[in-house]
Amino acid sequence: MEQNEQGQSVLHFSLLDGFFWAFFACFSGMAGAYFLSCGMANTALSITLAGYMLGSFLGSFLLGRLCDHLASNRKVFLPVFAISALVSFLSFFLAKTNLVLAAILYILFGFLCLPLGSSLDAWMLRSFQNDGGKYGRARSCGSACYAFAMLIMGIWVKKQGYDVMPIAMGVLAILILIFAIRAKEMPYPKTVSEKKQAGMKDLMHIQPYIFLLAIILLCGLSVSPINNLKIVILKSVGGDVGILGLDSFIGVMIQALCIMMAGPMQKINSHLRLVLMSVSLLASMLLIVFAINPAMVILSTCFVNLSYGLMLVTQRQITEESVMPDLRTTAHSLCDTMYSGVSGTIALMYSGAMMDHLGAKSPAVLGLFLTGAAVIMSLVPMLKKRK
Repeated sequence: MEQNEQGQSVLHFSLLDGFFWAFFACFSGMAGAYFLSCGMANTALSITLAGYMLGSFLGSFLLGRLCDHLASNRKVFLPVFAISALVSFLSFFLAKTNLVLAAILYILFGFLCLPLGSSLDAWMLRSFQNDGGKYGRARSCGSACYAFAMLIMGIWVKKQGYDVMPIAMGVLAILILIFAIRAKEMPYPKTVSEKKQAGMKDLMHIQPYIFLLAIILLCGLSVSPINNLKIVILKSVGGDVGILGLDSFIGVMIQALCIMMAGPMQKINSHLRLVLMSVSLLASMLLIVFAINPAMVILSTCFVNLSYGLMLVTQRQITEESVMPDLRTTAHSLCDTMYSGVSGTIALMYSGAMMDHLGAKSPAVLGLFLTGAAVIMSLVPMLKKRK
């Protein structure tokens, strides 16, 4: 009976996570190309995306701490998602008449909605009692749905235009709210001492966690311009929005397969996984630098998503094992925003201008040095163990 309930819980969260990331694909996945079609320049888009990432960074701290303070993910997820969905619709429709206001709303969307992915992951991990296999199955469904949504949206937008975006967003937003309302939530685990609540200072003293954050930051700095300005890179080698959808579909399906193997993957040394994650990104940067057609960009995306799949499983495991229970949602959020929010804010402030003045592939050249540093850093603990 209990096993049946657990199976139903995995299925429920798989659908909730799938709809959530499909919604993201329908708006955020297409937003860059949509804003460019409305007349936004590469530099302006890059600055907008940097603001979006900064918003997600600030939102991760606020929403992560709020979840931990209320000892609930559902109480935060439901109202914040409802507001962020409304903001996404306003941003879409205003882009046709007022790009500045649309950009500001998109930044607000990043503040509200992007951190909810970390909150949803923490919600699932607690519900599955940190079972890596169950988490992997549910979370891989989110990646797979993102991939399919990007493929469908790429084809749909190419045939009928960007006005199909709000139709898909509306249907998915309703499904997300229904499934979030009905999802079960396990109570937060009790800490040994309830007298003093753990704070950010305590988090900064956890050595394995800080080492993880440093590697994630380097990887994020290299990959953020590639992920967020992919349409610019694709256009430079003959691609279009249809290819963008195909690129995301193939790449994220690799990610989904990797995350699905979360259970067996946890048996591999976590430091070795960090090395493989960094090497995969190094390979992706090389492919972008030498790309002469969309196929090479798509292959690069496969390596990026292989790296992300390794990173996601590894960072969740290290965080669950090393961080105290009443700070885990905050810690998961900080990991995610370090890869996208912090690194994206920094990298996107200059990458758009680099593309305009030095060419579409120029951020990947810088990415080679950053990922090289990540590879060297991730090798240090393994070399110390051998000694």
